[in-house]
Amino acid sequence: MAIAVRSASTGTSSSGAVSVTKPSGTASGETIPLTITGRGLGAATSVLFLKNNVVDPAFSIEDLLVSADGTTATARVRVAPHASSGPRVVQIVTPDAVSTPAGTGGNVFSIQ
Repeated sequence: MAIAVRSASTGTSSSGAVSVTKPSGTASGETIPLTITGRGLGAATSVLFLKNNVVDPAFSIEDLLVSADGTTATARVRVAPHASSGPRVVQIVTPDAVSTPAGTGGNVFSIQ
C-alpha cells in the first residue's frame, strides 16, 4: 500500500510515497532496525509513530539515513518497555511534506 505524502504547507500531494515498512512490528522494550521503502523520501527529517492519530512517545528514532535516490530510509527504533500493544501508523517527515496519518497497510507497525 502506498502512502501519499502531503505538503504540510499546502495540503497537496507530492510524488512521495511509502510502500513498505520492515519489519512490520516488534515487542515492547526492543530496539530494532527499521527500513522504509518508497519514493520521494529524500531529506527525511524524522519518523513518527501515531497511535489514535497522536504521536506515541514510547518510540524514539536514532540514526535516520535516506538513500541518495530517496527510495529507502533506515533508522534504529527504540520501543519503550511500557509501550502498549496494538497498531501504530508510521509517518515519515520531510521539510516539505508529511505522509498520511491514515493506516493504509504498508505504513502500519504493530507492537505485540
